Amino acid sequence: MKRALILTAAMAAALALGACDEPTYHKPIESMSCTELAREIGHFTQVEKDATLDSFLGTIDSLAGDSSSERLEGGLESLAGDLTAQDARTQLSKLNAAYAQRRCY
Repeated sequence: MKRALILTAAMAAALALGACDEPTYHKPIESMSCTELAREIGHFTQVEKDATLDSFLGTIDSLAGDSSSERLEGGLESLAGDLTAQDARTQLSKLNAAYAQRRCY
């Protein structure tokens, strides 16, 4: 149980620190140029792909782990990947809408 608490705290800290790394939070989408929008779309597309892979691998670990702590760790990795992928999809939706609205082609 103590290990699960430590893992949960570590995951929460990692998610909080990850949010600081995203440049979209520093500049409003409405004020981005077409080049900035394209760069951010590429960034969040990669974030989504990485998070989806992390979630898949975490699910495998949670099902095939040798110990309960490995299964728990895999479940937490899967959850973190799911949350990150969903956030990336939300950001991509906003960025793509702004890109289309400005007719950046």
